[in-house]
Amino acid sequence: MPRPNQKDEGDSQHTVYKSRQPEFEKVACEDLETVDCEQILLFARSGVSKRQLMQIKKGKCPIEKCLDLHGYTVQQAEVKLASCLKDCQNCATQMLLLIHGKGLHTTQSSPVLKNALNRWLRQYQQILAFCSAQAKHGGSGALYVLLRVR
Repeated sequence: MPRPNQKDEGDSQHTVYKSRQPEFEKVACEDLETVDCEQILLFARSGVSKRQLMQIKKGKCPIEKCLDLHGYTVQQAEVKLASCLKDCQNCATQMLLLIHGKGLHTTQSSPVLKNALNRWLRQYQQILAFCSAQAKHGGSGALYVLLRVR
């Protein structure tokens, strides 16, 4: 694969230039255990202070944008999430409330969207931290997401 800003010589008729960095760079995600509907999620990259993480967990950070994924399929939710994250980046949004539901009505043995989001959010370098929300914002059926502002 070519380095950023270098030509891709794969097709001699068309020269393609790769951008320096994708808008949201994904990284590999380790295997995660499946979580249940009431399980609390918590993730933070190194560099997020304990104080800042505690503020997020307590719901003390102002929510700038909200995305409700109730009723979406996994594929639809992934597209909607990517679009929302691009919007957040363009608007310099730092705190997102992401509502996924508890998965109580799924035919699966575990909440599908909650588990998918637990994997996806860890893959985006631009996401600094996320945790289950306070009850007033959806509890274990929602997440506070801290985004890196560029």
